[in-house]
Amino acid sequence: MNERVLSRSPRDRGPETERRLLNATLQCLRTHGIGGTTSRQITSTAGVNLAAITYHFGSKDELVAQALAHATRRWLEPVLEVLGRDQDPAVRMIAAVSAFRTAFDDAREILPAYFQALVQAPRSPAVQAVMNETVDEFRGILTRQTTEMRTAGYLPSWVVPEAMATVLIAILDGLALQAIINPEALNPDVVLGQVVNLLMAVRTGQS
Repeated sequence: MNERVLSRSPRDRGPETERRLLNATLQCLRTHGIGGTTSRQITSTAGVNLAAITYHFGSKDELVAQALAHATRRWLEPVLEVLGRDQDPAVRMIAAVSAFRTAFDDAREILPAYFQALVQAPRSPAVQAVMNETVDEFRGILTRQTTEMRTAGYLPSWVVPEAMATVLIAILDGLALQAIINPEALNPDVVLGQVVNLLMAVRTGQS
């Protein structure tokens, strides 16, 4: 039988197939990495026809990019939900840190794929575009949150919201990286508590 199966069955055309392809891609990325993941591995894991990748995503690179974005959004979704609430900015930030702590435990298995995406992004336009969109969205939300905290007097006037948002993302990336490299030495509760304390402590520097 020809390995390049170009036909597709009706069962490969629905949204359930998209979900299976995304989940299968993440599973393959965890096992083989971005460089070692093939279209055949993905479709075999998903139990669908090879042509389903082209039909739903256009290419394997685009599927990988969308799977990584899907995983990242799933990781950040609880935090974004909290940051969208109509609450006092300080209360909202503390609640967001708590939500991130819970989401962090749930997302540990996808963290290697997330960092592979960051490394792969400069060499893959599809991955780069999707990761930039995801990170930019998160940075925008953190920028608005930081602006509200500054306006409400929780942060001093010298804080630059967009720059502070970038710093916060870098801290979260560092926390995720340490969870991969040396998880036994990492205490996320203490680290995230320090982040909150640092944010609130800068109030004392107001002039």
